[in-house]
Amino acid sequence: MRSILLAVVAFATLTSPAFGQSFAQLAGDSGCVMQTGAVTEDEFEEDEAPPITCSRAGGLMDARSVVVSPDQRHVYVVASGGAVTGSNGVAVFARDAASGVLSARACVTATGGDGRVGSDGLCGRADALRDARALAFSPDGRFVYVVAAGSNAVSWFSRDVETGVLTQVGCIKHTFGFGERCASGYALDGAAGVAVSPDGKHVYVAGERSGAVVTFARDAGTGALTELGCVSDTGSDGQCADGVALAGAQSVLMASDGEDVYVTSALSGSVVGLRRDATTGALTPRACLLADAPVGGPCTSVPSLVGARGGTLSPDGRNLYVAGYEENTLTTLTRDPATGALAAAGCLQYGSPTREEVVDPEEFYDEDEDTERLPGCVRAAALSQPTAVTVAADGRTVFAVGGYSLTAFTRDVATGALTQFGCAETYLTLKACSASRAVEGGGALAASGDGRNLYVTSATWSSVAVFSASVAIASSRARVSRGAIRVRLSCPRVAARGCSGSVRVAGARAARFRVASGASRAVTLRVSRAASRRRAAIVVAQVGGRSDVRRRVALR
Repeated sequence: MRSILLAVVAFATLTSPAFGQSFAQLAGDSGCVMQTGAVTEDEFEEDEAPPITCSRAGGLMDARSVVVSPDQRHVYVVASGGAVTGSNGVAVFARDAASGVLSARACVTATGGDGRVGSDGLCGRADALRDARALAFSPDGRFVYVVAAGSNAVSWFSRDVETGVLTQVGCIKHTFGFGERCASGYALDGAAGVAVSPDGKHVYVAGERSGAVVTFARDAGTGALTELGCVSDTGSDGQCADGVALAGAQSVLMASDGEDVYVTSALSGSVVGLRRDATTGALTPRACLLADAPVGGPCTSVPSLVGARGGTLSPDGRNLYVAGYEENTLTTLTRDPATGALAAAGCLQYGSPTREEVVDPEEFYDEDEDTERLPGCVRAAALSQPTAVTVAADGRTVFAVGGYSLTAFTRDVATGALTQFGCAETYLTLKACSASRAVEGGGALAASGDGRNLYVTSATWSSVAVFSASVAIASSRARVSRGAIRVRLSCPRVAARGCSGSVRVAGARAARFRVASGASRAVTLRVSRAASRRRAAIVVAQVGGRSDVRRRVALR
Protein backbone atom coordinates (compact mmCIF):
# COMPACT_ATOMS: atom_id res chain seq x y z
CA MET A 1 0.00 0.00 0.00
CA ARG A 2 1.57 3.26 -1.15
CA SER A 3 2.00 6.22 1.19
CA ILE A 4 0.19 9.31 -0.07
CA LEU A 5 -0.96 12.73 1.05
CA LEU A 6 -4.28 12.51 2.86
CA ALA A 7 -7.15 14.88 2.17
CA VAL A 8 -8.87 16.58 5.07
CA VAL A 9 -11.99 18.68 5.35
CA ALA A 10 -13.27 20.11 8.61
CA PHE A 11 -16.55 20.31 10.46
CA ALA A 12 -17.86 21.39 13.86
CA THR A 13 -17.80 19.10 16.89
CA LEU A 14 -20.72 17.61 18.69
CA THR A 15 -19.81 19.50 21.88
CA SER A 16 -19.35 23.10 20.79
CA PRO A 17 -19.63 25.12 17.58
CA ALA A 18 -16.42 26.93 18.56
CA PHE A 19 -14.35 23.76 18.28
CA GLY A 20 -13.71 21.72 15.18
CA GLN A 21 -13.48 18.16 13.94
CA SER A 22 -12.01 16.97 10.67
CA PHE A 23 -12.60 14.25 8.14
CA ALA A 24 -9.39 12.84 6.68
CA GLN A 25 -9.27 10.62 3.63
CA LEU A 26 -7.94 7.24 4.66
CA ALA A 27 -4.48 6.25 3.42
CA GLY A 28 -3.70 3.93 0.55
CA ASP A 29 -6.35 1.70 -0.94
CA SER A 30 -8.56 2.10 2.15
CA GLY A 31 -9.25 5.70 1.12
CA CYS A 32 -11.28 4.89 -1.98
CA VAL A 33 -12.89 2.06 -3.93
CA MET A 34 -12.77 2.20 -7.74
CA GLN A 35 -14.53 0.22 -10.45
CA THR A 36 -12.66 -2.93 -11.45
CA GLY A 37 -10.92 -2.27 -14.75
CA ALA A 38 -11.40 1.51 -14.58
CA VAL A 39 -8.61 3.79 -15.82
CA THR A 40 -5.82 4.49 -13.32
CA GLU A 41 -3.13 7.14 -13.19
CA ASP A 42 -0.73 4.79 -14.96
CA GLU A 43 -2.79 5.24 -18.14
CA PHE A 44 -2.52 9.05 -18.03
CA GLU A 45 0.40 11.29 -18.80
CA GLU A 46 2.17 12.28 -15.57
CA ASP A 47 0.91 15.87 -15.64
CA GLU A 48 -2.71 14.99 -16.46
CA ALA A 49 -3.87 13.29 -13.27
CA PRO A 50 -2.81 12.86 -9.64
CA PRO A 51 -1.77 9.46 -8.29
CA ILE A 52 -4.77 7.29 -7.52
CA THR A 53 -4.48 4.30 -5.20
CA CYS A 54 -7.81 2.60 -4.53
CA SER A 55 -9.15 -0.86 -3.83
CA ARG A 56 -11.32 -2.36 -6.58
CA ALA A 57 -14.92 -3.53 -6.83
CA GLY A 58 -17.58 -4.05 -9.48
CA GLY A 59 -20.80 -2.14 -9.96
CA LEU A 60 -19.25 1.35 -9.66
CA MET A 61 -18.98 2.43 -13.30
CA ASP A 62 -20.39 5.99 -13.47
CA ALA A 63 -20.95 6.13 -9.70
CA ARG A 64 -23.76 8.60 -9.12
CA SER A 65 -25.01 8.70 -5.52
CA VAL A 66 -24.25 7.16 -2.13
CA VAL A 67 -26.36 6.33 0.93
CA VAL A 68 -25.49 4.87 4.35
CA SER A 69 -28.02 2.33 5.68
CA PRO A 70 -30.08 3.38 8.74
CA ASP A 71 -28.27 0.81 10.90
CA GLN A 72 -24.88 2.21 9.70
CA ARG A 73 -23.72 -1.29 8.71
CA HIS A 74 -23.66 -0.89 4.93
CA VAL A 75 -23.00 1.71 2.24
CA TYR A 76 -24.86 1.64 -1.08
CA VAL A 77 -23.56 3.31 -4.25
CA VAL A 78 -25.91 3.96 -7.16
CA ALA A 79 -24.21 3.80 -10.57
CA SER A 80 -25.71 5.23 -13.76
CA GLY A 81 -25.04 4.57 -17.42
CA GLY A 82 -26.57 4.08 -20.84
CA ALA A 83 -27.25 1.20 -23.19
CA VAL A 84 -23.61 0.05 -23.26
CA THR A 85 -21.91 2.22 -20.62
CA GLY A 86 -22.00 2.38 -16.85
CA SER A 87 -22.98 -0.20 -14.28
CA ASN A 88 -26.68 0.76 -14.18
CA GLY A 89 -27.31 -0.56 -10.70
CA VAL A 90 -26.36 -0.60 -7.04
CA ALA A 91 -23.10 -1.70 -5.39
CA VAL A 92 -23.26 -2.91 -1.78
CA PHE A 93 -20.44 -2.47 0.75
CA ALA A 94 -20.01 -3.58 4.33
CA ARG A 95 -18.84 -0.71 6.53
CA ASP A 96 -16.29 -1.15 9.33
CA ALA A 97 -17.88 0.53 12.36
CA ALA A 98 -14.56 1.78 13.74
CA SER A 99 -12.71 2.99 10.63
CA GLY A 100 -15.42 3.34 8.01
CA VAL A 101 -13.42 1.18 5.56
CA LEU A 102 -15.60 -0.37 2.86
CA SER A 103 -15.57 -4.02 1.77
CA ALA A 104 -17.45 -5.06 -1.37
CA ARG A 105 -20.31 -7.45 -0.65
CA ALA A 106 -22.56 -7.55 -3.72
CA CYS A 107 -23.96 -5.66 -6.68
CA VAL A 108 -27.20 -5.73 -8.63
CA THR A 109 -27.41 -4.27 -12.14
CA ALA A 110 -29.56 -4.10 -15.25
CA THR A 111 -27.42 -6.67 -17.11
CA GLY A 112 -26.02 -8.73 -14.25
CA GLY A 113 -22.58 -7.41 -15.24
CA ASP A 114 -20.37 -5.11 -13.18
CA GLY A 115 -20.27 -2.31 -15.76
CA ARG A 116 -17.81 -3.79 -18.22
CA VAL A 117 -19.03 -5.24 -21.50
CA GLY A 118 -19.08 -9.03 -21.21
CA SER A 119 -19.03 -9.12 -17.40
CA ASP A 120 -22.51 -10.67 -17.13
CA GLY A 121 -22.87 -12.91 -14.08
CA LEU A 122 -20.52 -10.93 -11.84
CA CYS A 123 -23.47 -9.07 -10.27
CA GLY A 124 -27.06 -9.97 -9.56
CA ARG A 125 -29.56 -8.94 -12.22
CA ALA A 126 -32.67 -6.78 -11.77
CA ASP A 127 -35.24 -4.99 -13.91
CA ALA A 128 -35.70 -1.26 -14.56
CA LEU A 129 -32.24 -0.03 -13.52
CA ARG A 130 -30.92 1.65 -16.68
CA ASP A 131 -29.40 5.02 -15.77
CA ALA A 132 -30.08 4.48 -12.05
CA ARG A 133 -29.94 7.83 -10.24
CA ALA A 134 -30.87 7.66 -6.55
CA LEU A 135 -31.81 5.38 -3.66
CA ALA A 136 -33.82 5.67 -0.45
CA PHE A 137 -34.40 3.36 2.53
CA SER A 138 -37.57 2.49 4.36
CA PRO A 139 -37.33 3.74 7.98
CA ASP A 140 -36.72 0.20 9.28
CA GLY A 141 -33.96 -0.43 6.71
CA ARG A 142 -35.67 -3.57 5.36
CA PHE A 143 -36.48 -2.17 1.92
CA VAL A 144 -34.64 -0.05 -0.65
CA TYR A 145 -36.19 2.07 -3.41
CA VAL A 146 -34.18 2.90 -6.55
CA VAL A 147 -35.15 5.30 -9.36
CA ALA A 148 -33.76 5.02 -12.89
CA ALA A 149 -34.07 7.80 -15.48
CA GLY A 150 -33.30 5.55 -18.44
CA SER A 151 -35.94 3.02 -17.45
CA ASN A 152 -38.41 5.72 -16.33
CA ALA A 153 -39.01 3.60 -13.27
CA VAL A 154 -38.94 3.04 -9.54
CA SER A 155 -37.88 -0.39 -8.27
CA TRP A 156 -37.98 -1.83 -4.78
CA PHE A 157 -35.79 -4.43 -3.14
CA SER A 158 -35.82 -6.32 0.13
CA ARG A 159 -32.59 -5.94 2.10
CA ASP A 160 -30.83 -8.62 4.12
CA VAL A 161 -29.83 -6.59 7.18
CA GLU A 162 -26.96 -8.98 7.97
CA THR A 163 -25.29 -9.10 4.55
CA GLY A 164 -26.72 -5.98 2.92
CA VAL A 165 -27.65 -7.99 -0.19
CA LEU A 166 -30.62 -6.70 -2.20
CA THR A 167 -33.34 -8.87 -3.77
CA GLN A 168 -35.76 -7.29 -6.21
CA VAL A 169 -39.42 -7.42 -5.21
CA GLY A 170 -41.11 -5.23 -7.81
CA CYS A 171 -41.02 -2.21 -10.12
CA ILE A 172 -43.26 0.38 -11.76
CA LYS A 173 -42.43 2.01 -15.12
CA HIS A 174 -43.71 5.02 -17.03
CA THR A 175 -43.44 3.11 -20.30
CA PHE A 176 -43.54 -0.63 -20.77
CA GLY A 177 -43.79 -3.19 -23.52
CA PHE A 178 -45.44 -6.55 -24.07
CA GLY A 179 -44.43 -9.16 -21.49
CA GLU A 180 -42.64 -6.75 -19.13
CA ARG A 181 -42.38 -7.72 -15.49
CA CYS A 182 -42.92 -4.17 -14.18
CA ALA A 183 -46.31 -2.61 -13.51
CA SER A 184 -47.41 0.45 -15.46
CA GLY A 185 -47.20 3.93 -13.96
CA TYR A 186 -47.34 7.55 -15.09
CA ALA A 187 -45.36 10.80 -14.66
CA LEU A 188 -42.17 8.76 -14.10
CA ASP A 189 -40.39 9.83 -17.29
CA GLY A 190 -36.75 10.48 -16.33
CA ALA A 191 -37.18 9.29 -12.71
CA ALA A 192 -34.30 11.02 -10.92
CA GLY A 193 -35.05 11.49 -7.21
CA VAL A 194 -36.72 9.47 -4.46
CA ALA A 195 -37.64 9.91 -0.79
CA VAL A 196 -39.53 7.86 1.79
CA SER A 197 -41.73 9.54 4.40
CA PRO A 198 -40.53 9.23 8.03
CA ASP A 199 -43.64 7.22 8.93
CA GLY A 200 -42.89 4.79 6.09
CA LYS A 201 -46.37 5.19 4.58
CA HIS A 202 -45.45 6.93 1.33
CA VAL A 203 -42.70 7.14 -1.31
CA TYR A 204 -42.16 10.20 -3.51
CA VAL A 205 -40.41 10.17 -6.91
CA ALA A 206 -39.29 13.10 -9.08
CA GLY A 207 -39.65 12.67 -12.84
CA GLU A 208 -37.10 14.93 -14.55
CA ARG A 209 -38.59 14.71 -18.04
CA SER A 210 -42.15 14.54 -16.73
CA GLY A 211 -41.58 17.65 -14.64
CA ALA A 212 -43.47 15.95 -11.83
CA VAL A 213 -43.37 14.51 -8.33
CA VAL A 214 -45.31 11.25 -7.91
CA THR A 215 -46.91 9.90 -4.72
CA PHE A 216 -46.97 6.17 -3.91
CA ALA A 217 -48.61 4.33 -1.03
CA ARG A 218 -46.21 1.87 0.58
CA ASP A 219 -47.02 -1.51 2.12
CA ALA A 220 -44.87 -1.74 5.25
CA GLY A 221 -44.89 -5.55 5.22
CA THR A 222 -43.97 -6.23 1.60
CA GLY A 223 -42.46 -2.91 0.54
CA ALA A 224 -44.81 -2.82 -2.46
CA LEU A 225 -45.82 0.51 -4.00
CA THR A 226 -49.18 1.66 -5.35
CA GLU A 227 -49.32 4.89 -7.34
CA LEU A 228 -51.75 7.41 -5.83
CA GLY A 229 -51.26 10.63 -7.76
CA CYS A 230 -48.85 13.32 -8.88
CA VAL A 231 -48.20 17.03 -9.17
CA SER A 232 -46.59 18.24 -12.40
CA ASP A 233 -45.53 21.47 -14.05
CA THR A 234 -48.26 21.16 -16.69
CA GLY A 235 -50.82 18.99 -14.93
CA SER A 236 -49.97 16.26 -17.47
CA ASP A 237 -53.28 16.66 -19.32
CA GLY A 238 -55.29 15.86 -16.24
CA GLN A 239 -53.21 12.95 -14.94
CA CYS A 240 -51.61 15.15 -12.27
CA ALA A 241 -52.50 18.15 -10.17
CA ASP A 242 -51.14 21.39 -11.60
CA GLY A 243 -47.90 22.65 -10.05
CA VAL A 244 -45.33 25.35 -10.77
CA ALA A 245 -41.57 25.41 -11.54
CA LEU A 246 -41.31 21.60 -11.59
CA ALA A 247 -39.85 21.29 -15.11
CA GLY A 248 -36.64 19.26 -14.81
CA ALA A 249 -37.42 18.05 -11.26
CA GLN A 250 -34.35 16.20 -9.99
CA SER A 251 -34.06 15.69 -6.24
CA VAL A 252 -36.77 15.02 -3.66
CA LEU A 253 -36.17 16.08 -0.05
CA MET A 254 -38.38 14.98 2.83
CA ALA A 255 -38.59 17.07 6.01
CA SER A 256 -37.83 15.03 9.13
CA ASP A 257 -41.22 15.95 10.60
CA GLY A 258 -42.95 14.47 7.55
CA GLU A 259 -44.91 17.66 6.90
CA ASP A 260 -43.25 18.84 3.67
CA VAL A 261 -41.64 17.59 0.47
CA TYR A 262 -39.19 19.81 -1.42
CA VAL A 263 -38.11 19.38 -5.04
CA THR A 264 -35.07 20.97 -6.71
CA SER A 265 -34.59 21.56 -10.43
CA ALA A 266 -31.42 22.71 -12.20
CA LEU A 267 -33.37 23.28 -15.41
CA SER A 268 -35.88 25.62 -13.77
CA GLY A 269 -33.45 26.98 -11.19
CA SER A 270 -36.04 26.29 -8.54
CA VAL A 271 -36.91 24.87 -5.14
CA VAL A 272 -40.58 23.97 -4.79
CA GLY A 273 -42.26 23.13 -1.49
CA LEU A 274 -45.30 20.86 -1.25
CA ARG A 275 -47.31 20.31 1.92
CA ARG A 276 -47.96 16.63 2.66
CA ASP A 277 -51.18 15.09 3.96
CA ALA A 278 -49.87 12.40 6.32
CA THR A 279 -53.03 10.31 5.91
CA THR A 280 -53.41 10.28 2.13
CA GLY A 281 -49.88 11.22 1.07
CA ALA A 282 -51.28 13.89 -1.24
CA LEU A 283 -49.11 16.93 -1.95
CA THR A 284 -50.29 20.53 -2.15
CA PRO A 285 -47.97 23.22 -3.61
CA ARG A 286 -47.03 25.76 -0.93
CA ALA A 287 -43.65 27.38 -1.62
CA CYS A 288 -41.80 28.32 -4.80
CA LEU A 289 -38.38 29.93 -5.04
CA LEU A 290 -37.01 30.62 -8.52
CA ALA A 291 -33.71 32.01 -9.78
CA ASP A 292 -35.56 34.53 -11.96
CA ALA A 293 -39.21 34.71 -10.93
CA PRO A 294 -41.59 36.77 -13.11
CA VAL A 295 -43.13 39.76 -11.35
CA GLY A 296 -46.67 38.98 -10.25
CA GLY A 297 -46.18 35.21 -10.44
CA PRO A 298 -46.44 32.72 -7.57
CA CYS A 299 -42.68 32.35 -7.04
CA THR A 300 -40.09 34.45 -5.20
CA SER A 301 -36.78 35.34 -6.87
CA VAL A 302 -33.57 33.93 -5.38
CA PRO A 303 -30.85 34.51 -8.03
CA SER A 304 -28.36 32.07 -6.47
CA LEU A 305 -30.68 29.13 -7.27
CA VAL A 306 -29.68 29.13 -10.94
CA GLY A 307 -28.66 25.55 -11.75
CA ALA A 308 -30.10 24.20 -8.46
CA ARG A 309 -28.65 20.72 -8.83
CA GLY A 310 -29.15 19.18 -5.39
CA GLY A 311 -30.19 20.01 -1.86
CA THR A 312 -30.40 18.78 1.71
CA LEU A 313 -32.36 19.59 4.85
CA SER A 314 -30.72 20.09 8.24
CA PRO A 315 -31.64 17.46 10.88
CA ASP A 316 -33.62 20.05 12.86
CA GLY A 317 -35.65 20.90 9.75
CA ARG A 318 -34.94 24.62 10.02
CA ASN A 319 -32.70 25.02 6.97
CA LEU A 320 -32.49 23.81 3.40
CA TYR A 321 -29.15 24.08 1.56
CA VAL A 322 -28.99 24.08 -2.24
CA ALA A 323 -25.99 23.49 -4.53
CA GLY A 324 -26.09 25.77 -7.59
CA TYR A 325 -24.00 24.26 -10.38
CA GLU A 326 -24.10 27.06 -12.96
CA GLU A 327 -22.98 29.99 -10.79
CA ASN A 328 -20.91 27.99 -8.25
CA THR A 329 -23.21 28.76 -5.32
CA LEU A 330 -24.36 27.26 -2.04
CA THR A 331 -27.64 28.85 -0.94
CA THR A 332 -29.03 28.85 2.60
CA LEU A 333 -32.81 28.82 2.97
CA THR A 334 -34.75 29.02 6.22
CA ARG A 335 -37.81 26.81 6.68
CA ASP A 336 -40.84 27.56 8.82
CA PRO A 337 -41.79 24.13 10.26
CA ALA A 338 -45.34 25.32 10.92
CA THR A 339 -46.10 26.26 7.32
CA GLY A 340 -43.28 24.80 5.24
CA ALA A 341 -42.50 28.25 3.85
CA LEU A 342 -38.97 28.94 2.61
CA ALA A 343 -36.97 32.18 2.61
CA ALA A 344 -33.49 33.05 1.36
CA ALA A 345 -31.02 33.53 4.21
CA GLY A 346 -27.60 33.73 2.57
CA CYS A 347 -25.38 32.55 -0.22
CA LEU A 348 -21.79 31.43 -0.71
CA GLN A 349 -20.18 31.66 -4.15
CA TYR A 350 -16.85 30.75 -5.67
CA GLY A 351 -14.42 33.65 -5.83
CA SER A 352 -11.22 33.98 -7.85
CA PRO A 353 -8.15 33.24 -5.68
CA THR A 354 -5.51 35.85 -4.96
CA ARG A 355 -1.88 35.39 -5.91
CA GLU A 356 -1.04 34.59 -2.27
CA GLU A 357 -3.66 31.84 -2.06
CA VAL A 358 -2.58 29.64 -4.96
CA VAL A 359 0.07 26.92 -4.92
CA ASP A 360 1.67 28.07 -8.18
CA PRO A 361 0.91 31.68 -9.26
CA GLU A 362 2.34 31.07 -12.73
CA GLU A 363 -0.17 28.29 -13.36
CA PHE A 364 -3.19 29.05 -11.19
CA TYR A 365 -3.34 32.85 -10.80
CA ASP A 366 -4.92 35.08 -13.41
CA GLU A 367 -4.90 38.77 -12.53
CA ASP A 368 -7.54 39.43 -15.19
CA GLU A 369 -9.97 36.90 -13.69
CA ASP A 370 -12.53 38.69 -11.56
CA THR A 371 -15.49 36.56 -10.55
CA GLU A 372 -18.62 38.69 -10.34
CA ARG A 373 -20.68 37.55 -7.38
CA LEU A 374 -24.45 37.45 -7.28
CA PRO A 375 -26.27 39.85 -4.91
CA GLY A 376 -26.02 38.72 -1.29
CA CYS A 377 -23.36 36.08 -1.92
CA VAL A 378 -20.15 35.81 0.13
CA ARG A 379 -16.90 34.51 -1.36
CA ALA A 380 -15.98 30.86 -0.76
CA ALA A 381 -12.79 29.05 -1.79
CA ALA A 382 -12.85 25.98 -4.05
CA LEU A 383 -16.65 25.97 -4.35
CA SER A 384 -16.51 24.88 -7.97
CA GLN A 385 -19.60 23.62 -9.82
CA PRO A 386 -21.23 22.05 -6.73
CA THR A 387 -23.59 19.19 -7.51
CA ALA A 388 -24.53 17.89 -4.07
CA VAL A 389 -24.65 18.98 -0.44
CA THR A 390 -25.20 17.21 2.88
CA VAL A 391 -25.40 18.08 6.58
CA ALA A 392 -23.56 16.02 9.20
CA ALA A 393 -25.71 14.11 11.70
CA ASP A 394 -24.92 16.58 14.49
CA GLY A 395 -26.28 19.43 12.36
CA ARG A 396 -23.16 21.57 12.84
CA THR A 397 -21.45 21.01 9.51
CA VAL A 398 -22.37 21.27 5.83
CA PHE A 399 -20.37 19.66 3.01
CA ALA A 400 -20.60 20.38 -0.72
CA VAL A 401 -18.98 18.47 -3.58
CA GLY A 402 -18.57 19.17 -7.28
CA GLY A 403 -16.01 19.86 -9.98
CA TYR A 404 -12.64 18.92 -8.51
CA SER A 405 -13.30 19.85 -4.89
CA LEU A 406 -14.94 19.09 -1.58
CA THR A 407 -15.75 22.04 0.69
CA ALA A 408 -16.71 22.16 4.38
CA PHE A 409 -18.59 24.76 6.40
CA THR A 410 -19.53 25.16 10.04
CA ARG A 411 -23.24 25.76 10.56
CA ASP A 412 -24.67 28.14 13.12
CA VAL A 413 -27.50 26.02 14.53
CA ALA A 414 -29.43 29.13 15.59
CA THR A 415 -29.38 30.98 12.26
CA GLY A 416 -28.30 28.35 9.72
CA ALA A 417 -25.47 30.62 8.53
CA LEU A 418 -22.40 28.91 7.05
CA THR A 419 -18.72 29.75 7.56
CA GLN A 420 -16.11 27.97 5.46
CA PHE A 421 -13.83 25.74 7.46
CA GLY A 422 -11.91 23.63 4.96
CA CYS A 423 -11.53 22.28 1.44
CA ALA A 424 -9.95 19.40 -0.44
CA GLU A 425 -9.02 19.27 -4.13
CA THR A 426 -8.20 16.44 -6.50
CA TYR A 427 -5.95 18.78 -8.48
CA LEU A 428 -4.33 20.94 -5.79
CA THR A 429 -4.47 24.66 -6.63
CA LEU A 430 -5.01 26.37 -3.24
CA LYS A 431 -2.53 26.35 -0.36
CA ALA A 432 -5.33 26.12 2.21
CA CYS A 433 -6.87 23.00 0.64
CA SER A 434 -5.74 19.45 1.26
CA ALA A 435 -5.09 17.00 -1.55
CA SER A 436 -7.75 14.36 -2.22
CA ARG A 437 -8.05 11.29 -4.40
CA ALA A 438 -10.96 10.33 -6.64
CA VAL A 439 -13.10 13.34 -5.64
CA GLU A 440 -14.06 14.78 -8.99
CA GLY A 441 -16.73 14.92 -11.61
CA GLY A 442 -20.16 15.82 -10.30
CA GLY A 443 -20.38 13.41 -7.40
CA ALA A 444 -22.61 12.98 -4.39
CA LEU A 445 -21.86 12.53 -0.71
CA ALA A 446 -23.26 11.02 2.47
CA ALA A 447 -22.31 11.46 6.13
CA SER A 448 -22.69 8.47 8.43
CA GLY A 449 -25.17 8.84 11.26
CA ASP A 450 -22.55 8.02 13.91
CA GLY A 451 -20.38 11.01 12.94
CA ARG A 452 -17.38 8.87 11.98
CA ASN A 453 -17.32 9.00 8.19
CA LEU A 454 -18.04 10.88 5.00
CA TYR A 455 -18.42 9.07 1.66
CA VAL A 456 -18.02 10.84 -1.70
CA THR A 457 -18.73 9.43 -5.16
CA SER A 458 -17.04 10.36 -8.43
CA ALA A 459 -18.56 9.64 -11.83
CA THR A 460 -15.23 10.54 -13.47
CA TRP A 461 -13.25 7.95 -11.51
CA SER A 462 -16.18 5.51 -11.04
CA SER A 463 -15.38 5.46 -7.36
CA VAL A 464 -16.38 6.19 -3.79
CA ALA A 465 -13.90 7.95 -1.46
CA VAL A 466 -13.73 7.29 2.28
CA PHE A 467 -13.07 10.03 4.84
CA SER A 468 -12.75 9.45 8.58
CA ALA A 469 -13.01 11.76 11.60
CA SER A 470 -9.70 13.30 12.71
CA VAL A 471 -8.15 16.27 14.55
CA ALA A 472 -9.06 19.83 13.51
CA ILE A 473 -7.52 23.29 13.62
CA ALA A 474 -10.28 25.22 15.41
CA SER A 475 -8.71 28.70 15.23
CA SER A 476 -9.55 30.96 12.31
CA ARG A 477 -7.49 33.93 13.63
CA ALA A 478 -4.30 34.29 15.66
CA ARG A 479 -2.20 37.14 17.03
CA VAL A 480 1.53 37.22 16.27
CA SER A 481 3.54 37.83 19.44
CA ARG A 482 7.31 37.52 19.73
CA GLY A 483 7.56 35.42 16.60
CA ALA A 484 4.84 32.94 17.55
CA ILE A 485 1.09 32.33 17.36
CA ARG A 486 -1.28 30.20 19.43
CA VAL A 487 -3.85 28.01 17.70
CA ARG A 488 -6.44 25.70 19.17
CA LEU A 489 -6.77 22.06 18.14
CA SER A 490 -9.76 19.83 18.88
CA CYS A 491 -10.24 16.08 18.83
CA PRO A 492 -13.62 14.47 18.06
CA ARG A 493 -15.38 12.30 20.61
CA VAL A 494 -15.47 9.43 18.14
CA ALA A 495 -11.63 9.25 18.32
CA ALA A 496 -11.66 7.09 21.46
CA ARG A 497 -7.85 7.08 21.84
CA GLY A 498 -7.52 10.82 21.38
CA CYS A 499 -5.47 12.66 18.76
CA SER A 500 -1.69 13.07 18.76
CA GLY A 501 0.88 14.24 16.24
CA SER A 502 2.57 17.41 15.04
CA VAL A 503 1.38 20.85 13.98
CA ARG A 504 3.21 23.71 12.27
CA VAL A 505 2.95 26.86 10.26
CA ALA A 506 3.87 25.98 6.69
CA GLY A 507 7.62 26.42 6.25
CA ALA A 508 8.40 26.45 10.00
CA ARG A 509 9.36 23.95 12.70
CA ALA A 510 6.62 21.63 13.96
CA ALA A 511 5.40 21.28 17.55
CA ARG A 512 4.12 18.05 19.09
CA PHE A 513 0.60 17.81 20.51
CA ARG A 514 -1.77 15.40 22.20
CA VAL A 515 -5.49 16.11 22.64
CA ALA A 516 -7.90 13.87 24.54
CA SER A 517 -11.06 12.56 22.90
CA GLY A 518 -13.75 15.25 22.84
CA ALA A 519 -11.34 17.91 24.14
CA SER A 520 -9.34 20.84 22.77
CA ARG A 521 -6.09 22.59 23.62
CA ALA A 522 -4.01 25.53 22.44
CA VAL A 523 -0.49 25.07 21.08
CA THR A 524 2.24 27.65 20.40
CA LEU A 525 3.77 27.70 16.91
CA ARG A 526 6.84 29.55 15.67
CA VAL A 527 6.33 31.94 12.76
CA SER A 528 9.14 33.22 10.56
CA ARG A 529 9.68 36.98 10.34
CA ALA A 530 8.58 36.97 6.70
CA ALA A 531 5.45 34.93 7.47
CA SER A 532 4.49 37.20 10.37
CA ARG A 533 4.18 40.14 7.96
CA ARG A 534 1.56 38.34 5.86
CA ARG A 535 -2.16 38.61 6.33
CA ALA A 536 -2.58 34.87 6.87
CA ALA A 537 -0.66 31.67 7.52
CA ILE A 538 -1.37 28.08 6.49
CA VAL A 539 -1.40 25.86 9.59
CA VAL A 540 -0.81 22.14 8.98
CA ALA A 541 -1.52 19.36 11.50
CA GLN A 542 -0.25 15.80 11.08
CA VAL A 543 -1.75 12.95 13.10
CA GLY A 544 0.40 9.87 13.36
CA GLY A 545 1.07 9.75 9.62
CA ARG A 546 -2.66 9.45 9.07
CA SER A 547 -3.81 12.94 8.13
CA ASP A 548 -2.61 16.26 6.81
CA VAL A 549 -4.99 18.96 8.07
CA ARG A 550 -4.73 22.47 6.61
CA ARG A 551 -6.40 25.73 7.52
CA ARG A 552 -5.85 29.35 6.53
CA VAL A 553 -5.48 31.34 9.77
CA ALA A 554 -5.75 35.13 9.62
CA LEU A 555 -2.88 36.93 11.42
CA ARG A 556 -3.23 40.06 13.56
